[in-house]
Amino acid sequence: EDNGGLGALLDGNLVEGENAWYDNDVDVHFTFTEGDVTVYWRAELSDTEGLTGAKTTNIVDDLWVKYQINDNLYAKAGEYFVANDAVVDDTTGAFNIEVGYSMDAADLMFAIVKEAEGTTETPAVDADTDRMVFDVKVKEAGPLTKLNFRYTMEDNEITEEGASLMSLMFALPA
Repeated sequence: EDNGGLGALLDGNLVEGENAWYDNDVDVHFTFTEGDVTVYWRAELSDTEGLTGAKTTNIVDDLWVKYQINDNLYAKAGEYFVANDAVVDDTTGAFNIEVGYSMDAADLMFAIVKEAEGTTETPAVDADTDRMVFDVKVKEAGPLTKLNFRYTMEDNEITEEGASLMSLMFALPA
């Protein structure tokens, strides 16, 4: 029985066939590596007519270039998502400049993220959100099988509001 799909459930409207929403996506991933340079492109072909009322297709979801400067140091720039939660890591990304350094004990990463700029809603609302992310992934954490620390600082220049978030992820062998 069709109860109107996920959109109807979220809207609280369970009338049959009304407000139905189905997410039909095809993701295509391309990775090109030549020497020290890697280019990654993820295209999403999606039909969002049921969600927005207008057909849209996302041609670029992620597009970045990474240059391995030496064995330990890299620089990466492009459009991709830097998240604190792996569940939302598959969403359209922001524009980033990232630098990473790998050591014997940990991998370090620092990114400057342009989360949103321009207008985001109808009617148009100004948005200018910047984020800085510092990430440490500890390779050998004693009895832990995983130990990651991330600090994120966000600033919305239009509303003059900001926030920061620290996350600590760890896992024990089981």
